[in-house]
Amino acid sequence: SFSYIKKQPVLKGINLQIHQGDFLALVGQNGAGKTTFCKILTKLLAADTGKVTFKGEEINKFSHVRLAKHLGYVFQNPDHQIFSSSIKEELEFGLINQGLGEAERRERIEKVLHIVKLDKPLTTHPFNLGRGERQRLAVASILVLEPEALIIDEPTTGQDWQGTRNIMELIKDLNRQGHTILIITHDMRLVAEYCNRVVVLNKGTILADETPRQLFTKPDLLKEARLRPPQISRIVHQLADRGVPQDILGVEELLIAVTKLREQGGV
Repeated sequence: SFSYIKKQPVLKGINLQIHQGDFLALVGQNGAGKTTFCKILTKLLAADTGKVTFKGEEINKFSHVRLAKHLGYVFQNPDHQIFSSSIKEELEFGLINQGLGEAERRERIEKVLHIVKLDKPLTTHPFNLGRGERQRLAVASILVLEPEALIIDEPTTGQDWQGTRNIMELIKDLNRQGHTILIITHDMRLVAEYCNRVVVLNKGTILADETPRQLFTKPDLLKEARLRPPQISRIVHQLADRGVPQDILGVEELLIAVTKLREQGGV
């Protein structure tokens, strides 16, 4: 549990296990406790009661440098995370703190810039980059430390459609490469398309922990959490009385289902 003000808990009775390889979305209305929870996971805040463990070891026994090797946190606004005067300095900062030599630092920086597809001179000032590029730099500054798991707070805030697609495909690729991913998001379309697990926080407690396919078939639960399901889920819900399966998450799935029902004389 956690409270900013005594006797006014922001989080209550949270019990959650995140598995290696998960692509997990943490969702809920503003004030549900999402960012607070993630800050506790990364030792930016300390829980009032309870404990957080990483592979069986309590994180309060980890130094921040050691924890950063295992768990990275990308802020919602990259401008709150970026503080150096060049791309090179931004990416080197954590590596220097970890005691890495110049050759290994250079190798890691080249590798991570290739991964995030940021092709700019290393001397470029971060605030001369576009918003999407700064988001990629923020991800790179954490990824260069080679953590096993990444927490990314609202990765698509302020992005247009193409920027959203680019950053989510990057995160998806990282998950495929073996990184455990936790994203905070209000965009249920992204949850449906990318995540294999979704945890719903409501008033500081876990209301649901299941797959997106399961969650979006539960309109009453979504209403309680004040979450708007993705458009595809709203469409199939309207077609429920026509026999359309309610757990459809994609347009192609819907077309296949409708075609099959029409062949059977339905819809």
